[in-house]
Amino acid sequence: MTPLTFKKLRETLNLSATELGELITPPVNNRTVRRWESGKIALPSYAIDVINRSHAVVIHNSNNIINYINSVSDPENDKEAVILICFKSFQDLKQISLKEADECKSHKIYNAGIVFADTVLKSQGFKTYIIKMNIANYMGYLEAEGRSDCFASRTDWGYTQLAKWALSQTK
Repeated sequence: MTPLTFKKLRETLNLSATELGELITPPVNNRTVRRWESGKIALPSYAIDVINRSHAVVIHNSNNIINYINSVSDPENDKEAVILICFKSFQDLKQISLKEADECKSHKIYNAGIVFADTVLKSQGFKTYIIKMNIANYMGYLEAEGRSDCFASRTDWGYTQLAKWALSQTK
């Protein structure tokens, strides 16, 4: 992998040099990452492994979302609105989904998958909305509705947030 490809993949994942450095074991500082990207020092295989695994997680997660949406949509009717949930922090992601947090290692990697899925779904004619998860609001919603966390609960919560936003735009 060239230093430029490494840098472009990091940017695609929306990670700063510092954030990428924190995902590497043992962690490295942002100066080291920038030196790899500039070619001043050789890219170690463990850094290439981290960037490749992170990119693979993005593709895997976005494909899962795209395949699910396509499997439940009705091709005979107009494409319905799709709600995609992203996270403000890694703590928020871990609180909602330990499995996804373990896979992604960063909320930014999870969110990169959401953005990729958003792009593909829009190209397929879907109307998509990306909603940022508000943990306190979501937990209150689950309690008020007597529900537990699952994909359907997150989607339904997202629709309520979209409806509130749309209502606020008419005032």
